[in-house]
Amino acid sequence: MKEDIIPTELEYKYAISLDIAKKYDNEQLSLMSVNVQYIKQGYLAFSKGMTLRVRHSICLKNKQWYLTYKQKISNRVVEIEKKIDDRDGKDLWSACVGRLTKNRYVVNYHKHTWEIDFFYRDNHLYFVQAEVELKEGSNKPQEIPKFLREFLLYEVPLTDDRFSNKRLSDVEFASRLYKSLVEKKNGYKKL
Repeated sequence: MKEDIIPTELEYKYAISLDIAKKYDNEQLSLMSVNVQYIKQGYLAFSKGMTLRVRHSICLKNKQWYLTYKQKISNRVVEIEKKIDDRDGKDLWSACVGRLTKNRYVVNYHKHTWEIDFFYRDNHLYFVQAEVELKEGSNKPQEIPKFLREFLLYEVPLTDDRFSNKRLSDVEFASRLYKSLVEKKNGYKKL
């Protein structure tokens, strides 16, 4: 069996205004996408710079569970991901904390693959984030997809851990973060 070598993770992230959902519904986003995934994930272990997560991804009729270990070391993130069977996925899911669900729209733009994640809790949209993952040593993209530009709230520095999925699984934290980004963009001062 051939093993794929996963390069060091280099993710450029962008916080997107929730107003995007007012302009584009699920059907419109799906038409712009090369792939749509419905994801639920949770965490088995985490500490500063390390996560062990379980993810269930549904794409068309394909359903797959994954176990992923991520470790931040110096200026890079080592990621090891393995497919696991349905029984193991369900059993591990029962032990997860920090659960989240998101719809992921995969879009190709200027030779890059973009993932736009819409985070939900109880069918309520609470955060939207776009990201592009590149090979180590690559420069960040010169521009983001056209349909995202008017909704761009914040270009996330690579060192800003507030935008990890683990942190965004906390709806209260993510909602406060979103509110602060909107206020900053609109020029409000924190009281």
